[in-house]
Amino acid sequence: MKPTMYDNFNMLSNRVQDSLTETNLEETRKVLSTIKEPTIVTGVGGSKVVAVFTSKILSKKNNILATTLEPRDLIYHPLTGYSNILACSYSGTNY
Repeated sequence: MKPTMYDNFNMLSNRVQDSLTETNLEETRKVLSTIKEPTIVTGVGGSKVVAVFTSKILSKKNNILATTLEPRDLIYHPLTGYSNILACSYSGTNY
């Protein structure tokens, strides 16, 4: 059985990769390679550039549907069919 939204929010802090205290590109590559289902990648401003690039990488390398949206668009975009949301913050100041 898949975790519920409540379960996912409870696991959020364990799933966030913080690159302010540590930058581990191998870990980043490992985490991204495990994404095998349709994914929404979000970001705003400079972070949207990172989100678009990440979507392209996921689409090409993992052969999945990866869509880039701004976070506010999550309210309006149908989420049915997506299994993951990946939030990008380039500056790291949006805690």
